[in-house]
Amino acid sequence: MIADGQTQAEIAGGRPPSYQVAIKRKDGTLDILPGRVGFDPADHISKYGAKLQAAQQTAQQERNFNTGMPLP
Repeated sequence: MIADGQTQAEIAGGRPPSYQVAIKRKDGTLDILPGRVGFDPADHISKYGAKLQAAQQTAQQERNFNTGMPLP
């Protein structure tokens, strides 16, 4: 993956970065593939946050059940 000017501009603009992809051949030359590859972690972050929140709620419910008293 190759970071270039567009990658830097995307990062500076607060957007998920994209990269060019290069393949190194046996003779040492590089072929740059057409298009770009990008990763947007926002979806993964929100899913993980929801999973953590559900686990926290489950743990709280178990504590309430085990003590018979809700925590503040």
